[in-house]
Amino acid sequence: MNEEFIEAHISFYFKNNIPFIYDKKDFGLKIHEPLTYIHDWCKSCILYEFTFIEFNIKILKKSQLIIFNFDHYLNEVDFEIKDFKIKIDYN
Repeated sequence: MNEEFIEAHISFYFKNNIPFIYDKKDFGLKIHEPLTYIHDWCKSCILYEFTFIEFNIKILKKSQLIIFNFDHYLNEVDFEIKDFKIKIDYN
């Protein structure tokens, strides 16, 4: 099977209202095809302030789930997101 990858640009503002522990690898954004956790962006967040986050990812060209994920993160989380955008060029 020949699977085609496409580039996606993700951007959003993130406000962290409770300190996170950033050494986890299974929280942040979770992409399902291929399964990927993206969490390095959390390191640049400033507590109680909106931080602009943007990055490019390669995903498979088919139905996708891109979610904020906190699997196995047992501490309390409190955050706000605004202006979440995903831009994909199918050409």
